[in-house]
Amino acid sequence: MFHWCKSWLSAFAPPEKLSPSQWTEKYRILPPSSAEPGPLRLARTPHIRGIMDSILEPVEVIVIPKATQVCISTMLESFIGYWVDNDPGPTLYVLDTEPSAKAVMEERIRPMIESTPAVAIHTLPSPHDSSLERIHFDTCDLFMGHAGSVASLARRAIRHLLLDEVDKYPSNAGREADPISLAMERVTSFGHRACVIMCSSVTTREGPIWRAWESVGDKRAYYVPCPSCGCYQVMVFGQLKFPHAPPDEIKHQDLAYYECTRCQAKI
Repeated sequence: MFHWCKSWLSAFAPPEKLSPSQWTEKYRILPPSSAEPGPLRLARTPHIRGIMDSILEPVEVIVIPKATQVCISTMLESFIGYWVDNDPGPTLYVLDTEPSAKAVMEERIRPMIESTPAVAIHTLPSPHDSSLERIHFDTCDLFMGHAGSVASLARRAIRHLLLDEVDKYPSNAGREADPISLAMERVTSFGHRACVIMCSSVTTREGPIWRAWESVGDKRAYYVPCPSCGCYQVMVFGQLKFPHAPPDEIKHQDLAYYECTRCQAKI
């Protein structure tokens, strides 16, 4: 009688049923070049947990108007790792310019792959399977594109589409339509299985990210509790208070504070 050993059986096991945030906390390792290398813990950035898991909901497009340095780029990298390891499909990551796309590939995507064993195990040994524009995994392909190139936006069917810093995109890609519309056409073949994530630092109310945000039917925000009264609220810049004093004095004496909208506590 033929007996299957455990190692053989594990090769045919279905992928774990993990949400993107669960996968990130279990497998994602930040590279040595990061500010805090090692296992990524979402307790440090709890505001991205809800955004990450929203891709499992029946939505067409996720729109993220953001500030700078709020961990969104790290979240996009985790999406790529999650899709490669857990939910494969051709993925296109679009930046504003070709140098930006190459820099993200070299400085963020490749280090993420190399430092995260759950993703690195899916890379292929041949050098022809990897370039500045494409990485061929044993589960799917990752393509890098930029808003000024019609060829990188209109050449193939895509299941997962990441549109980053869309407010920096040009109004059109050469003589073609605007780059956002061109890229969005790539996901139509996958129907309800497609996922589009659009994000950008906000420039003006006429910018693509704010117009997209105003058109969505389900708007969500991150609420935090006041440590004094427990009231959950969205933090807004108008509640940041500080005296009329020299900036250095405000900084060194910790004179700035956030005022609770309900109990006016100084946080």
